[in-house]
Amino acid sequence: MSDTALDLFRTRLSQIWLPGPPQPIPSTVSDHQHHVQLQEVRLPSGQVLVIEEEWTGLREAYSVPRFSEDLRQGLSLLSPQPVSSSVILLDVESMGLGQGAGNYPFLTGLGYFSAVGLRIHQALMTSPAEEQAYLEHLCSCMDTDATVVTYNGATFDIPLLRSRFALHDREAPLDDEQHLDLMKIARTVWQPRLSGYRLQLLEQQILGVHRHNDIAPEEIPTAYANFLQQGEIDSLMKVIEHNAQDLFAVAAMLGRLAVAAKEPEELEDPLDIAGLGLAAHKALCTPLARRCLELVQGQVPGDMETKLARKVRSLEKKKWTQE
Repeated sequence: MSDTALDLFRTRLSQIWLPGPPQPIPSTVSDHQHHVQLQEVRLPSGQVLVIEEEWTGLREAYSVPRFSEDLRQGLSLLSPQPVSSSVILLDVESMGLGQGAGNYPFLTGLGYFSAVGLRIHQALMTSPAEEQAYLEHLCSCMDTDATVVTYNGATFDIPLLRSRFALHDREAPLDDEQHLDLMKIARTVWQPRLSGYRLQLLEQQILGVHRHNDIAPEEIPTAYANFLQQGEIDSLMKVIEHNAQDLFAVAAMLGRLAVAAKEPEELEDPLDIAGLGLAAHKALCTPLARRCLELVQGQVPGDMETKLARKVRSLEKKKWTQE
């Protein structure tokens, strides 16, 4: 990317995140609760544009938790596999929804819980010719011991990244045993009450967040194509913002589920408690499933209570058989 294009990116960052009178072009954009840095990472195989954001407070209405041992334990109650003390959030933007050779990722957002808030690291591939460098950079950002948390990543993000690593004859730093797809848990917990489980639906119904001027998912490939062909930046900035908001939503949803697993009685709707019990069943967590059943007795439709009771009995039978 030319110095002029990089300066333009910095200017747009300043305009989007620090609205007001024009400022000198910065390499870093900051306010009291928000710090943004833009840099080019140069590797032997090419270069990657990196946007780093550090949030030390709330972002809009998102309530992002500090990732504590208590939170890890809560999330573990709903996870089929152990949850590490280190968690990385991951979200990919690409040129399509399929897994064919014509679909490739161009923006990967990574979220890291820090002592003061949430740090977001976004790697942008400024040209398809830079894909090898883009993948090498992602490798350098991944902690092999961390649990990678996605939303629908088991179906989309992880297989897509693996296919691109394989195309470049590289091993992907993505282990199924260390991947947690939060969508599978959220779907089980909230689908009994809500009409769906898309991330933005849960943002609105569970987190109370309504996005403004967000780019539609189907417009994302066109935004990147226009950037490549015409140097059009404004739509691409919307993609970058969309990706960051997805990471914040996943972080907030993770916190909400972890807290609910530790204190299911704090959920206001009995249907949500019943859904939490079903999620606990999938994670083979008998005590939580049993507790949820106790809380919803006589409070949910009979077929839902019967289903949860049957799941709890199956867990107890399995435990008795193993003993």
